[in-house]
Amino acid sequence: MIPHGSHSSRIVPILGLALVLAGALMSCGRGADTPPASTRAAADTTAPAPAPAPTPAPPPPRELTWSGNVDMTLWSPGREGL
Repeated sequence: MIPHGSHSSRIVPILGLALVLAGALMSCGRGADTPPASTRAAADTTAPAPAPAPTPAPPPPRELTWSGNVDMTLWSPGREGL
């Protein structure tokens, strides 16, 4: 004879797993670029978005200068002579 609690203890995890898999399959079936139907209907009635502003020009390159000051306090004695 099967104990009464064994059926319900197996059904609950299986039902939970089935619900999770069903939700995952529903979300995988829809394209990532396609909004849900509820938001798609609202988006059809709105005006198109304005074009993005052009990107500003990059700044001109800076002229690099060297002061001639090099910190040699952590250099090894053999390297200082190079």
